Amino acid sequence: MLYQSLIVNTFYYGGAFILYQNGWFVPNLNSIAVMFGVGITIDAAITFLLYSLHRKKERQPDIQETTLLQA
Repeated sequence: MLYQSLIVNTFYYGGAFILYQNGWFVPNLNSIAVMFGVGITIDAAITFLLYSLHRKKERQPDIQETTLLQA
């Protein structure tokens, strides 16, 4: 959970803050709702990617297990 929080909070919300500071993003109720909705979606996508990588890594047997099974 740490990695996706760091990525989303640093790059996405940090980018939105920089856009706000430069006057390119003018917050209103709709734009804030969309901003948080997209942020949650990005967070969920990163979580799914990390989960998929973890599951793929867990499915691969260790070298020692493979050698023991073949012997």
